Amino acid sequence: MKKITQTRKFPEALPSRKRVAAYCRVSSNAERPQHSLATQIKYFTDLIENNPEWELAGIYSDFGISGTGTKKRLQFQQMLKDCDSGKIDMVITKSVQRFARNTVDLLKTIRHLKEKGIGVFFEKENISTLSGDGEVMLSILASLAQAESHSMSENISWAVKKEFEEGRPHACTDFLGYHWNGTCYEIVEDQAKIVRYIFDNILEQKSCPQIAKELNEMGWLGRKGYPWSGEVVRTTAKNIHYTGVLLLGQHYSESPLTHKQMK
Repeated sequence: MKKITQTRKFPEALPSRKRVAAYCRVSSNAERPQHSLATQIKYFTDLIENNPEWELAGIYSDFGISGTGTKKRLQFQQMLKDCDSGKIDMVITKSVQRFARNTVDLLKTIRHLKEKGIGVFFEKENISTLSGDGEVMLSILASLAQAESHSMSENISWAVKKEFEEGRPHACTDFLGYHWNGTCYEIVEDQAKIVRYIFDNILEQKSCPQIAKELNEMGWLGRKGYPWSGEVVRTTAKNIHYTGVLLLGQHYSESPLTHKQMK
């Protein structure tokens, strides 16, 4: 009698989906760039989730931070850590300028990710770092972006110097007792009484810690609502603005790439 053997065919394993992350960035804190960032995030979220071969590994975004460096871009750093941890297979971004304006940082990052088999796709330029000529094209584009940053920095510096030459202050900020209304400083009386109290008591030979103690006891807090200390009183009294002089340009940026403040 013939023996009948039943065989079971197991279904093939479904191919694993590629874990894709997106990086977004805007360099200004203004309302319009904020809307631009939200638009970028929604666009990439939809793009990844609607691709059946992709799995959303995360949306990383930095807001109000320049692209000429990477150290201060916390979300960018977190994305690189997640790449190192094996959580991401691919990164997509809007353009080279969104990813990095510093040629050295850009090439260093993409080479590091490339060693781990992680590609970066720049949508606007249609460049993948895993392609043969991807790195060459990125080097050229990043150099152009870096040159643009230098040009913008020089234009801003020129405009600031022209304002100084014409006796117009640049980017004035409020300080205790005064508010900048866009044209000139105007007195804020609630704060002005504190300034007068500090200087009157200094003229009476009182110490800064003693003045701070008296201000706190009267409930007269600083401009940002913090209690006084002797050091804060001393710093306030040394503010040259109270002599009627605006001393501007005391620090300058060493380079649009390092952003290091020089005295």
